[in-house]
Amino acid sequence: MHTCEKTPYTVVFKARDNNAQVELADLESVNITVVGPSPKNPSSFPFGNTIQLSWNQSACTEAVGYHVYRRVGSYGFVPGYCETGVPAYTGYVRIASVNGLTSTNFTDDNNGNGLAIAVQYCYMVTAFYPDGAESYASVEFCNSLRRDLPVITNVDVNTTDIAIGQIYVAWGKPTELDTIQTPGPYRYVLQRADASGNFVDIVTYTDLNDTTFNDVGLNTKDVQYRYRVQFWNDTPGNVFSVGNSQTAYSVYLTIAPGDEKNNLSWNVNVPWSNNEYVVYRENAPNVFDSIGVTSNLSYVDDSLVNGQNYCYYVKSVGEYFVSGLVNPIINKSQVFCSTPIDNEAPCPPLLVNGPNCPALLDTLFWSIDTSCAFDVFEYNLYYAAPGTNQFNLIATVSAGNYSYIYQGVNSIAGCYYITATDSNANVSLASNIVCTESCPDYVLPNIFTPDGNSINDVYHPINPYRDVKDVDMQIFNRWGDMIFETTDPDIGWNGKRNNDGEESPEGVYFYVCKVNEITLSGETKPRVLKGIIHLYRGTKVK
Repeated sequence: MHTCEKTPYTVVFKARDNNAQVELADLESVNITVVGPSPKNPSSFPFGNTIQLSWNQSACTEAVGYHVYRRVGSYGFVPGYCETGVPAYTGYVRIASVNGLTSTNFTDDNNGNGLAIAVQYCYMVTAFYPDGAESYASVEFCNSLRRDLPVITNVDVNTTDIAIGQIYVAWGKPTELDTIQTPGPYRYVLQRADASGNFVDIVTYTDLNDTTFNDVGLNTKDVQYRYRVQFWNDTPGNVFSVGNSQTAYSVYLTIAPGDEKNNLSWNVNVPWSNNEYVVYRENAPNVFDSIGVTSNLSYVDDSLVNGQNYCYYVKSVGEYFVSGLVNPIINKSQVFCSTPIDNEAPCPPLLVNGPNCPALLDTLFWSIDTSCAFDVFEYNLYYAAPGTNQFNLIATVSAGNYSYIYQGVNSIAGCYYITATDSNANVSLASNIVCTESCPDYVLPNIFTPDGNSINDVYHPINPYRDVKDVDMQIFNRWGDMIFETTDPDIGWNGKRNNDGEESPEGVYFYVCKVNEITLSGETKPRVLKGIIHLYRGTKVK
């Protein structure tokens, strides 16, 4: 028997012709993956604030344990052909792994926090194998806790203020009381805490039908409040706490202003499931209009006017996946106001270049995303010489221009980047870096006339040379005597021995010149030139 594994088995089929005259054969290979069967007969049983799960032992004895997956509400997943495990698109999350083939039970207590009353919890179970392979998923099975405690439904901010804010709190009463264990009478105690403080009692009800309260005198502008309902059995001589509802927080809105926009986000922590959030903006005094609906915990209100104040609140729309409770569950955040400001930099430009080596010119071109380039004020262009990471500003270009010609001095080798600055001095990230390779050029003439007429009196390379760091130039007479030496790439020989001795006679001289050419890496690459120089004076050269 083959085990269930991730790695498929390769099976080779061979077909051979039964013709005795011509025996032909063909081979074909296929991969076969052995998939484990799903765990059978899963079941669930609510107990207190937990749900106890069980299932049959896997029929594949190579299984070494089971994965347990959970989600709120049913999905109805049915595995496709060879679709093992529980895919993420179903909304199921793995909450536990149980080791051992015979370990077929698990108690879900929500990591010790307890499950919520009135929430439908759905489960699927898979078997797993030594190499991590999973079986098909079990059928989906769901259950809810008994409603023997209050079920909180509303923490709704009705008034935003630092001192007289109001929050409407509501809950559903218990409907599955164990009147033998808890014969009554009963008592609710509503408790409140801010986001970091301890719970305090704020109201007590002795009628199970009293399930709402308007909490007043709060700082709803700056504080996110949370509530829970304690449930007490007040039988004379047998008074005890039956338990608490789940805790629910008010929806708390915050806003980060941006350039012509407000970035809204909100914090939500409730036991029910919120399906969507409706964003409202005040478009007239005390008149709020819906401007968007999202399932996310954030929203961007854009195309606004910088410097103008805007006020918002968010309405959450949710539900418990059981009957008998308010549906939909609607709660509002506090009102929050914000003023857009230009605090966002433009997008980084995209830079390209077009070098012209003979002219020692490099033309830089750039473009910028128009979605965030509307307020560009200027561009700053930076250059780093070969072999360095030190970029220095070489030009500032006004907005509306998208090119710049860099004039090099002896070289245009190096690297460039550009930034965009907006009218509020916000600077973009640097663009991409573009680099220009060196293109060395160094040519020496074969004649000069140091006769004092200011024409060709000094021996220089043919200008402009480029990408040359320095040279090692030696000039010799016909007897091999060195009469001039320099490291200056301009050379500058005036026809005299060492430039300050006796004049050299007319004739032919020889040179050896090692040219140290600049590379983009910053290192130099030597190139040796050898040749002759004709030295003439007077009018002999026409």
